[in-house]
Amino acid sequence: MSVPQNDEDPRITRTRAVVHRATLELLSEVGVGGLTMEGVAARAGVGRSTLYRRWADLGTLVRDAVRSRPGPPPAATSGDPIERVAQVLEHLVAAMADPAGFRAMSNLALAAETDAELATLLHDDNAKRRRRLIDAIDHAIDAGAIDQDTDATLAAYALAGAIVFARMTTPTPLTPEDVPALMRQVIGVEPDQPSR
Repeated sequence: MSVPQNDEDPRITRTRAVVHRATLELLSEVGVGGLTMEGVAARAGVGRSTLYRRWADLGTLVRDAVRSRPGPPPAATSGDPIERVAQVLEHLVAAMADPAGFRAMSNLALAAETDAELATLLHDDNAKRRRRLIDAIDHAIDAGAIDQDTDATLAAYALAGAIVFARMTTPTPLTPEDVPALMRQVIGVEPDQPSR
């Protein structure tokens, strides 16, 4: 866990953001095995003492950097519920399209195969992100926009799984323009117009 920080001070907020970005960039380039506090400090343009004041060790820094990634939008309780599902899916498409972010998370996933603490971090982080999609689908079901017999969890796995599968196993990842057709195939509805 990171040392408590004063979020009121913009300098601390800026430094933390720069260090998180440097950590994720290096994770994408060298993987967990090649990551060092010295390397992060050099990439971020800060002193090692700055890192150690805020993060006790490399594992703490990595966990904090992973948790810093922006998540999908929360499921809203107003507005078009189908648009909300599309927004969460478009967020995932965009995340998968970011080469550095994708490599960083892929490298973490590889390391998690032999590191139980990393595995827990990734599973918890992914569960939190998946929850946003499940909540959006549940809201659409409650609003009568999706068939009442739909299992929101299985639908979320199918929708998100298709996006991840296309990114990892094909030369043509899905794009935001593919989201309506994917939704139509999996949950039988699509947004009236792009949510962006």
